[in-house]
Amino acid sequence: MIVAVVGVSLLVRPESNLGPRRPGQHASSAPVVGRCAAAALRASVIEGGAEASQPFVIIGLTNTSRSACSLLGYPEVTVRGTPAGNGPITALPSATIHGVYEHADPGPHLVTISPHVQARFALGTNTASGGSRPLSEIWQVTISLPGGGGQLPLALTSPMYASGQPLNIGITAVEPGIPSSAPSPP
Repeated sequence: MIVAVVGVSLLVRPESNLGPRRPGQHASSAPVVGRCAAAALRASVIEGGAEASQPFVIIGLTNTSRSACSLLGYPEVTVRGTPAGNGPITALPSATIHGVYEHADPGPHLVTISPHVQARFALGTNTASGGSRPLSEIWQVTISLPGGGGQLPLALTSPMYASGQPLNIGITAVEPGIPSSAPSPP
């Protein structure tokens, strides 16, 4: 058996020569982006529609802060509206499933949201599974951010219809969005 030893030279720079580090920055990497908190985001409806008795809305989450933040995975939602389309607005029993009929689910992945940029996700229901029951109207959505970042309220300007008991609410994972046209408040 032949054993060879190969020489290796290693240049070591003291860490003090690397320059000052910002909090959250490792010596050899870019700054770490923290999780988004609800106070740094604004929820809005970007788009809505329906296909094959499957109403949906695309919900934008705009970063209104001065620094980037990140989200990973699926938000959770609770819905409020009028059961059977009448009466006062109240909490509606619902069950969340991953995926929305009209929109591909990107699956959970880290999404970094720069200031004034939106991330988005889809929320969908169906109107064909309730039999002869009247449709419920969803007027309000509370979004619980993935990772425990807090909750965002969202009032819908027109109702989203749903059937079934409990209502089946489909949701996709958060995905990158587009730059927001409106600057965030100071």
